[in-house]
Parts: sequence; C-alpha cells; structure tokens
Amino acid sequence: MAMYDLNYYEEMKLAEEGDLDAMFNVASYIVWGDQNSPVEPEAAELAVRYFKANAENGETDSMLDLGAMYLEGRGVPKDEKEALRWYEMAAANNGPRACRCIANYYRYDVLDDGTPVPTADPVRLQKALEWYQTGTERGEENCIYELGDYYRKGVIVPQDEKKAFELYNKAYEICVELEDEHFVVNDSYSDVCFRLAECHHYGIGTDIDLEKAKFYAQIAKDEAKKRLDSGDMYGGFLYPRTVKEWQAIMAETGF
Repeated sequence: MAMYDLNYYEEMKLAEEGDLDAMFNVASYIVWGDQNSPVEPEAAELAVRYFKANAENGETDSMLDLGAMYLEGRGVPKDEKEALRWYEMAAANNGPRACRCIANYYRYDVLDDGTPVPTADPVRLQKALEWYQTGTERGEENCIYELGDYYRKGVIVPQDEKKAFELYNKAYEICVELEDEHFVVNDSYSDVCFRLAECHHYGIGTDIDLEKAKFYAQIAKDEAKKRLDSGDMYGGFLYPRTVKEWQAIMAETGF
C-alpha cells in the first residue's frame, strides 16, 4: 500500500520517467489520498494508467486497487463485474489481499450510503466462505476474522463461539505485526478489536473480562475514527457501533 505522506511532485517526476513504484504511489494518492473528495476525471485517467502499468508487471496491489475503483465507482463508472475480474486476476497471482476482496464481494452488498449489508443468498455465502477459508490459509487477517463471524453466528458452518474467539485472536496478532508497516490505516484492526471487545464484554467464546473488553473497545473506537476521517465508507459504518460498545463498557466499569 502506498504511503500518502509522500513528496507528490517528486514521485510524479519519477512516475513520468517510468518508475513503476512511483506510478503506484501517485495513483494511490490520487484515488485514496482524500476519500472525502471526488477524483477528477483527468486524475482518475492517470491513476488507471499507472495502476494498469503495474498490473501488467504482475503487481497485485494495483490489480486490487483497480478492482476497488470499479466496485466503488471511484473515478470510473461503477462496474462490479469488472471489479471481480481484477480481484480474480490478483488471486490467480497470489495477491496477499485478493482472497478478502473476492470473499467480501460475495459476502456483502453495499448500499448507496456505503453501508455494508451481509447477503442472505446461500450461494454467495458459500462462495464467500470458500474464499475466507483460502485467505485464512494464506494468513489474511480480514479473512480470518470474517471466518470467525461464520462460526460465531453459525452461518453455513456449525456455530462454535470458541473457534470464533480463537480466529479473532489470530487476526489480532497479525494486525499487531503489521503496525510497523507503512499502512495509513490497517482497516482490519478496528474490526478485529471491536469483535474482541464484544467477546470479552459478553462472554462470547471466553470468560467475561471487562478490562480486556475496555482495552479492545478503545482501540476499535480510535481506529474506526481514523477510517471515518479518511473517508473510508466502511469506517463510517463501523464508528458509531464502536462508540456505543465503548460507552457501554465504560459505564459498566465506572470509568
């Protein structure tokens, strides 16, 4: 993932000279640097060209970014089939985040306001499950906690809250390892911590422990706020839920 505090003009110069890393950084900055603002057509065209140059070189993050652009209609016409095509291309090239993108594509519908709504379609649920399982085998933290949701709620698989809790913890360990990398926001961190807060708060797959619940709820709230501020539509959906959970725990622990 690109760093958004880059020297844009220096990177642009390098990109114009054909530097693929700079092309990726510039394209990422254009598309995702300020998600609260639309992408201007000329800038979007440049970003697509730079992402495609990297994709043609086998760079899977660019394939996934192109897929995300088409899925969200960000700078390009919204086209879910085109999004899936790029996601599947990345998966075929063993892209580290490809499984989560495909699985979430099947698992969720996205409303016009950006709210993700889990599907009830059994065919899509099964396809999502298979991709979450593949992603879990590859160590993708998003797939791991989403697979945990399947076991927590008994979706297709037998309900097993202890297994769900184990998967959430496994995902959390990976998120912590990624903290030192140059991610603007690790978008799985807030989701994982929110689930662990609920588990410790309500005794889901583990004993009730309000201090641990408070610890995870604080992280979830802070990380979701970062996502909200960056314009992440899923962060906007998650943040109110994390605040509500944090407030409930704080009230029970007497601050």
